[in-house]
Amino acid sequence: MTRSDAPEPTVAQNASRERSMPAREPMPTSFKPFWRFLGLLFLLTLCIGGASAIIGLALSD
Repeated sequence: MTRSDAPEPTVAQNASRERSMPAREPMPTSFKPFWRFLGLLFLLTLCIGGASAIIGLALSD
């Protein structure tokens, strides 16, 4: 039996194949938004830490 003579896969077989191998999203061409997000997250962490230190010092009387 050649490849062209093979029976067509059923709908259930196609569905199970799609479930087992999900389509991957293409890799982004630029990671600049990702690094910007990480930088802003780091700055937010520093601001929260600074505010916490200031409040902690103010209340430690």
